[in-house]
Amino acid sequence: ADLRSTPKEPRDLMVAATNGHVLAFDNLSHIEDWFSDALCRLATGGGFSTRQLFSDDDEILFAAERPVIVNGITEIITRPDLLDRALVVTLDPIPNDRRRRESDLDAAFRDRHPAMLGALLDAVAMALTHEATTQLAELPRMADFVAWVTAAEPALGWTTGQFYRTFCDNQQRAVESSLDGDVLADTIQRLTRWQAWTG
Repeated sequence: ADLRSTPKEPRDLMVAATNGHVLAFDNLSHIEDWFSDALCRLATGGGFSTRQLFSDDDEILFAAERPVIVNGITEIITRPDLLDRALVVTLDPIPNDRRRRESDLDAAFRDRHPAMLGALLDAVAMALTHEATTQLAELPRMADFVAWVTAAEPALGWTTGQFYRTFCDNQQRAVESSLDGDVLADTIQRLTRWQAWTG
């Protein structure tokens, strides 16, 4: 399936990951704690074991490392460990006068597909060429991912270090967004606005 609903348990997620290169979960309103933990393991590589059959003691192992796409209307990623592994993209609503039929989008995609695939392959070739010599000022969470994209920057038309800075800014904004509505965080922020704070 191109778009999936939330799995019921970690086993379902790992089965899906072993059968797909990218997992996309559509229209989520909430991410449960176990699902957040499982997505963290999937982002950096993890496994899951279970009995092969309920009638025996044989164990079957699932192991995968996959990119995952989740979308929703609200801020669905709230736990800091998953935010550290995420690129958060907030899209503007599409005004009615700019909406398009799916068939028109499919046709436009087919027209642009060769150029987009060529650009992606150029970026991969650039990353393969420069990955071993790419150095980051500091290693963020997802360091290998950030180094890989940084190595591809010349093919993407970006300046040196642009992705690293964008990634770090994205993480900072995501953390700030996750604190909206947090009573403790809001109180501390108001306290620091009223008087100087050290400690």
